[in-house]
Amino acid sequence: MGWDSVIIMQEDTAFGGAIAGLVTEALAPNAGIEVVDTIVYDITTNDFAPIFSKAQQSGADFIYLVSSVNSQVVSSQYVKLQVPMGMTGVNVAALGQEFWEDTGGAGGGISTLSPVPSVGFKLDPVSQAFVDTYQAKYDSRPVVPHFNGFNAYHGLKQAMAAAEEAGGFNNDTWVTAMEKQDIKLDLEGEPWLRYAFWGNDEVEPRTGRTYPHNARFDITEPYEDGSPSMVVIQWYEDGSAAVVYPEKYATGEFTVPSWIKK
Repeated sequence: MGWDSVIIMQEDTAFGGAIAGLVTEALAPNAGIEVVDTIVYDITTNDFAPIFSKAQQSGADFIYLVSSVNSQVVSSQYVKLQVPMGMTGVNVAALGQEFWEDTGGAGGGISTLSPVPSVGFKLDPVSQAFVDTYQAKYDSRPVVPHFNGFNAYHGLKQAMAAAEEAGGFNNDTWVTAMEKQDIKLDLEGEPWLRYAFWGNDEVEPRTGRTYPHNARFDITEPYEDGSPSMVVIQWYEDGSAAVVYPEKYATGEFTVPSWIKK
């Protein structure tokens, strides 16, 4: 996009510091982006006007937000104040079905990138059954489990299957059995979601790196027949959400948010 500099806005948490460090030390240098400054804010902050003002005065091309707590507050104020800077980054609240309501409609039409499954993402029968059971049992937040909810659910099934094979949770035999776990879920006859793990010495062909025990979502090369690593989600004026990209996984169409038209 022609952007050469960024200012980081991070919450004052261990998570915020870790992600800010990742951006500063790895992402920005590799992308040829200069980190002009880092603004650390308290998670109870209610007035972001001075913070956004400082971000503008920095002269940076865009803001990289790192927010996992009360993310809807900074999001809604970004819209309300019509901050004349692009803002990307980590916004955990945007992964929840409640995001539109929590931002008072300021989240309507905002798109984000998220690992799957996400809100607005079509689910295979196994994952849908998990959501149905979850929603029948709980009426608290999140209304729809975040992607890590699915990871934990399927991962627990894998852990128990490995324990059954290994005769318990003995460290040596259980780890070996767990490494072999591979759940492939289909939707309407095609691969949809996968929960597996990279081997200790297995090289990921696109990066040339090894990722021992990391989650593996792709099915086969060229990595187009499994779940996408990221999808674009949009919220609508009625509070619903839908995936709008990639086209194969789309459950809705992109529209220009009313607050952008204004």
